[in-house]
Amino acid sequence: MYLLQKQASVHSSKFNQIFSRRKYGIALLFWLGLCLPMALPANAQLEETQTENAQPENVQTENAQPENVQTENAQPENVQTENAQPENVQTENAQPENAQTETAAPAPPAEEAAREADRPDTQAAEPQGGSVVVGVSHLPPFAIATKTESGTDWDGIGVHLWREVAEELDISYEWQEISPNEAIDQVENGTIDIAITAAATASAEERVDFTQSYYVTSIGIAQTAQRSILDNVRAVLSPRFLWIVLWLSALLIAVGAIVWLFERRSDEEVFGKGITSGLWDSFWWSAVTMTSVGYGDKVPTTFGGRLVALFWMIVALAVAATLTASITSVLAADDSGQLTQVAMLKQLKVGSVEGSNAAEALKEQDISFQPINVPEDGLNAIADDQIDAFVDDAALLSYINNNNFQRRFVIESTGLQARRYAFALTNDDQQLEAISAQVIQEQTDADWQPLLNQFLPKNN
Repeated sequence: MYLLQKQASVHSSKFNQIFSRRKYGIALLFWLGLCLPMALPANAQLEETQTENAQPENVQTENAQPENVQTENAQPENVQTENAQPENVQTENAQPENAQTETAAPAPPAEEAAREADRPDTQAAEPQGGSVVVGVSHLPPFAIATKTESGTDWDGIGVHLWREVAEELDISYEWQEISPNEAIDQVENGTIDIAITAAATASAEERVDFTQSYYVTSIGIAQTAQRSILDNVRAVLSPRFLWIVLWLSALLIAVGAIVWLFERRSDEEVFGKGITSGLWDSFWWSAVTMTSVGYGDKVPTTFGGRLVALFWMIVALAVAATLTASITSVLAADDSGQLTQVAMLKQLKVGSVEGSNAAEALKEQDISFQPINVPEDGLNAIADDQIDAFVDDAALLSYINNNNFQRRFVIESTGLQARRYAFALTNDDQQLEAISAQVIQEQTDADWQPLLNQFLPKNN
């Protein structure tokens, strides 16, 4: 009995110890339950809280099935049905992994501003209105290229004119050197926007548009400026001059012989002293009548003689004028004379640049010429008596003569193969009318003629 009481006492003591420990544990848990929610951060609460509209990336919902899970309404991966869309197709209920949903929060203003700052400013890099590409080629006196350390400096009639036009119309431009023969092609294909040394022709007008022309030139003939005594002697003894003298003498003898036939018996002292003397006196009369309408020392007295004399006086006026022009042309055409007609070159040694407009004009006139590489060589050939005349563009010859040969030669324009220099633009260019109007305006200004005289002096 004693043993039973002792064991009961021991068990009661252990029970009290266990109960006491649990009491303290329950109190500790209760205290932690009160303090722990207050100590959790706001972000942790957001991570533990899930809403129905914003599901986590890897959470499966009723409307968005996992990629590899097959349901009753979801067909196999490669089969497209009305209820199951392909993997990369965006639907209203199943959004792709990186897609932004309606419930996705917009980017913070600070991040959006940072992205805008990192984007390149493309509008600032491109000049306002763009820059016009102006094609220019070395073609004196319209465009003259001078090489410098910083590049190529341009001068000339066309260059000055374009600068004035661009300044008045506020056009930003940049130069691009091109070949003279490729100006129309490069304007047509858009390589350049405008060519300032283009020649306006009917065929080119079908491909591009031209402004009002600013200069018109033609084929010119270069010859020596002064004639020597030997040149004059050779001109007088030339076959053409002798041929004119022969035909004129035959005409005078014929007219004098007719008058002598009428007068040989009525006035023997004047026209009747034998055949030789009579024909000579009648020849003299016809000559002085043609040149000075007679001295009055010898006059016909018969009706037939006076009728012939009257007819000859009228005809002699036209003959004298024709004779003067013929002799002048012979003296001008021979060797170093001044020529104004291409046909006169047939009797001379002529030079021209092969392939030029002048060379083509000579071929059309059946005039043979010596091929010359550049116009400067042609003028040097005249100075060295290798050729008698050089044919090329009149404006170009005038410029070279003024600047390289101190006006040593005479440049005469023939009026053939006229070339009109103008600005060439692409078809339907919106600036055509404004530029063309400004070109006309510049040519009416007071400084236009001095500009032309600067490059092409009149007293060449």
